[in-house]
Amino acid sequence: MVASDLAAYRRAGCDNFTNHQWQPLRPGYHITVPYGWLNDPHGLFQRNGTTHMFFQYNPKALEWGAPFWGHVVSRDLVRWSWLPPALLPDHFYDRNGVWSGSATINNEGVPVLTYTAAGSSVPEFGNFFQQQAAAVPEDLGDPLLKRWRKLPSNPFLTQVPPGGTNFQFRDPTEAKDAVWTALTSPQNPKPLPKPHYALAVGSQAFCMGGAGIYTAANMSGPWSYVGTLFNQLDVEPEIDGQCLASRISSSSGSGWPSPAYGGPCDQFGALCRMWEVVDFLELDPGLFMVKWDDQSRFRGLFSMEWYVLGNGPWDYSAMHPKQPSNNAAAAAAAAAAADEASGVVAATRSLFTGQLDGLKFMPQRTDYGSVYASTIFKTADGRQLMVSWVQDTAAGCADSCSDQLPPVIEAMGFKGLHTLMRQLSYDRATKSLRAYPVREVQLLRGAQSAALPW
Repeated sequence: MVASDLAAYRRAGCDNFTNHQWQPLRPGYHITVPYGWLNDPHGLFQRNGTTHMFFQYNPKALEWGAPFWGHVVSRDLVRWSWLPPALLPDHFYDRNGVWSGSATINNEGVPVLTYTAAGSSVPEFGNFFQQQAAAVPEDLGDPLLKRWRKLPSNPFLTQVPPGGTNFQFRDPTEAKDAVWTALTSPQNPKPLPKPHYALAVGSQAFCMGGAGIYTAANMSGPWSYVGTLFNQLDVEPEIDGQCLASRISSSSGSGWPSPAYGGPCDQFGALCRMWEVVDFLELDPGLFMVKWDDQSRFRGLFSMEWYVLGNGPWDYSAMHPKQPSNNAAAAAAAAAAADEASGVVAATRSLFTGQLDGLKFMPQRTDYGSVYASTIFKTADGRQLMVSWVQDTAAGCADSCSDQLPPVIEAMGFKGLHTLMRQLSYDRATKSLRAYPVREVQLLRGAQSAALPW
């Protein structure tokens, strides 16, 4: 972190403000930033009665840029206090941003933040090189956990799923939640030992969106790819054969580089898209929910968020697939084709079957409008709570408004906000997800004058 960046952060007013800093268009209770850009919330956990939440934050401009992890805390889920940034893009492996991730309480009771480290930008691949990294508190005796240090083993995960790419590989989930529950289940013929960890990472494998599963004995690694949680073919079987990006496509006359990026394998494609900000949780006992986000320039809304519910059996036979060979001798066409076939099977067979009461559950949207990149966490009292990023849609904005500056936003001085916390539940009558503001919102009624100016 260079001095100019720290000065910019201080100029952003990264401490609690006073009511003298109210602005006419700034929400009274939703989280916004003093100045700059805000997007994905993530990394929520509770410790000693305090809820910690982190989020993507660029304090230097009203546009997306190499993000910090902003950090706020609350004792009641509705009134939040600002803390110094938890993580900065200050290492070689994350110099282009400390991207979204999660928080896991490890076996020793220590919160571990996992995030996507954005490295070098490669224009011909249309993105930054992405790996997974982690951080832990510097002082567990600090009740607010204000300072964090990155692990010396970073990046702890670089291996992508078969057919994947490090330019579309991001947003690790919690490592002791529903993926772990599924793999440690006695129903699993090869159950994961309970002290181990399991997480999922959003990906684009063979051009199809999905989430790869990884396991490890320790949070610092080594981590091993063990299969696919869920993928685009599970919900859009009509794209079968239309997204395949052969690793030998450049020699097959397709015209695309190897593997195929852009065109039919575009992150924002009409058919085949990257899945990011994947989440997986147990909504009710035995009822699981997978959530993902995607973006496309070929539909009315650029950013959309989806969920699928399921209580059907796990497909444990999809775990531990044969890995494609990395041997240089496999460059021969026949060997490469065989590797390709095994990789496609690994990428398209999923642990989660997406069946609810014996029927395939069709994807539904978690919300409408410009809500995106929701994160879900389980509270100490057992509630599943969701908080989401609301993208700006002012006149002059396009896509996620990441690089436009309409006059109204320039005047406000901030871009993006987070929804209030919402509690998730399952409606058995309609077999769908329900979301209601948390009961703690009642604490805000009649207290407008004392509210923090978020």
